[in-house]
Amino acid sequence: MLKGCQKQVVVLRGKCGDIFEEAYFILRSGTSRAALPEMLCEANRIVEATKPCPQKKKRLSPYVKGMIVFAVGFAVGAGIVLLSVSIA
Repeated sequence: MLKGCQKQVVVLRGKCGDIFEEAYFILRSGTSRAALPEMLCEANRIVEATKPCPQKKKRLSPYVKGMIVFAVGFAVGAGIVLLSVSIA
């Protein structure tokens, strides 16, 4: 809860976030302007920690994997047969 009528606020506006558009950080009283870079670093750290997890990559289904293994096996087998026929 805010008390009084004067508070110092750091506002971070996101550019392409899906969840947050803006983040407001209310500073404690008695904070000097000399600590501003440290405050911005801490605010950015907090915002980075709240980013959503990256989406999992789509994986091939077992059916597609089986078809790929079959096709590779068929091609290797056909190559061996053609190689043995050409040598004989």
